Amino acid sequence: AHSYDARTRLMSFGAVGGVLGYVLGSVAFRLAAKVSSVPAVAYGLAGAALGLLVALGALAAGTWLEERPAPRPQPLPDRKRVLWALRQPPFLLLVGAVFFARAGLTVVSASLPYFAKYRLHDEALASSLMVTLLRVVGALIPLWKRVADRWTKAKTYGVSLAVVACGIGLIASDTF
Repeated sequence: AHSYDARTRLMSFGAVGGVLGYVLGSVAFRLAAKVSSVPAVAYGLAGAALGLLVALGALAAGTWLEERPAPRPQPLPDRKRVLWALRQPPFLLLVGAVFFARAGLTVVSASLPYFAKYRLHDEALASSLMVTLLRVVGALIPLWKRVADRWTKAKTYGVSLAVVACGIGLIASDTF
């Protein structure tokens, strides 16, 4: 995508795809656990099924999507382009922000079983909490996209991260 708004739309679709991937992975492991009571076999089955799905998706994208010609030729070889990008503070800042945002969601989702068992004293709530988390994230993506269309993208991203940080702070506090 060559325009700022087109990249924002793509990021929104990517975020929805990430939420769907979490749900699909969760479902795959539950189904695999019903097929085999041996954890290693269940994880192997789920991993193989998800790996096949990812491979088919990549194959489909590579087969049916056409690349538009670049607006200008790339003057640098790949290695030099990567090194150039790594020297750009805005790029590094974006990579760091995306890394911490994604890592934060991963830490929160991985912590839900602990939170359900030791804070809420109901281990069975972990699945419901995960589904609720993913539903909220998925439902808010279109809202944040509309906000990003009105505000600057940087302001929207900063405010959304602040909202998430506040939510995590409330969960981590002694309010529960």
